[in-house]
Amino acid sequence: MSEKTWYDLSDIADLVPKRMIKETNYFNGNFSECNRFNIPGLFYGAMTDTCLTGPQEAPFNVMVDDVGQEFIFRQPTDLFELDCILQAANFDPFEGYGADGDVHWTLRLIREWWESCDDLLDEVESLRQHNENVKEWKQYLLGPAIEYLRQYAFFVEEGKRPLAFDVLPIL
Repeated sequence: MSEKTWYDLSDIADLVPKRMIKETNYFNGNFSECNRFNIPGLFYGAMTDTCLTGPQEAPFNVMVDDVGQEFIFRQPTDLFELDCILQAANFDPFEGYGADGDVHWTLRLIREWWESCDDLLDEVESLRQHNENVKEWKQYLLGPAIEYLRQYAFFVEEGKRPLAFDVLPIL
C-alpha cells in the first residue's frame, strides 16, 4: 500500500487518461446510491453486486459492507491501485462503481462524512465477516485519512491540488 495520502491522477495522466475511465462501461454508478462507507473521492461503489470480487481485485482500496456491496475505503494513490480499481469495476456485473465523485462531493458533504466516521468504525465487527483488511481500513481512518480528506476538500473547493503554502479546510 502506498504511503501517499493524496491521490494525484495527473501523475499518471499520460498512461491512463481520464477519457479511458469515461470510455469504459464499468463506471455507471449513481452517486445518490453511494455506499456510506466510501471515502470521499473520485471513485465510489454504489449498488454493486454482492459477489465479493472487489476486494480480491483491489485489496488496498476496496472492501464490502455487511451485505456484500463494495465500497472504496481508500482512493488509489498510484497506477497499480488505479488499475486494480478498474479491474474491480470491470468484474461488477451491475456496473455499480462510479468515477465522477469529484463533481458530487462538496466541502459540506466531506465534513458530514468525516463526522460519521465514528459510526462507521462502530460497525467494524460486521465488516470482518467479508474483509481481511479491516485492521488496515481502521488504521487508515484513524491516521492518514484526515490529511487526505483535507487535501481532497481543498481540491473540491478550489479545483486544484493544494500547494505547500495553501491553507487546508478544517474538517
